[in-house]
Amino acid sequence: MAHILSVKGAQAFMSERLAMLQTAQVAVVKGIRSGNFQVAYDLPEDVISTVLGTVILTQLLLMLATRGGRSFIFKTVDTILALIFLLVIIVVVLGLPTAVFFLSYKALAFLLGSFMQIETVEKLVATASRLAGRTA
Repeated sequence: MAHILSVKGAQAFMSERLAMLQTAQVAVVKGIRSGNFQVAYDLPEDVISTVLGTVILTQLLLMLATRGGRSFIFKTVDTILALIFLLVIIVVVLGLPTAVFFLSYKALAFLLGSFMQIETVEKLVATASRLAGRTA
């Protein structure tokens, strides 16, 4: 596929899409004339996706042409974004207790590790373990 950002690339891209739409048009006309739409099932997947994309884009542009359509589209996008942000906030809030527990665990492990490196504490622990071993 040609690079779309260049003029020649954009022209090549558009000509490819136009050829795909013409292929689909020929298949639909054949199906209408013969009464057999099996030809439409034999179309390649990229042709079908191009036709569907064209239909969806056309419907979207027609909806944007009217005041009610614009309102509907903007309210729908607003609702979807609000739901996404709400889910992100819920995930963050529900993740806070887990994060607090994990950070507390790490801090306690670090504190005990640091505490055990003090020479006096090491001797005290060694003495306590020897005494506990004698009594047991």
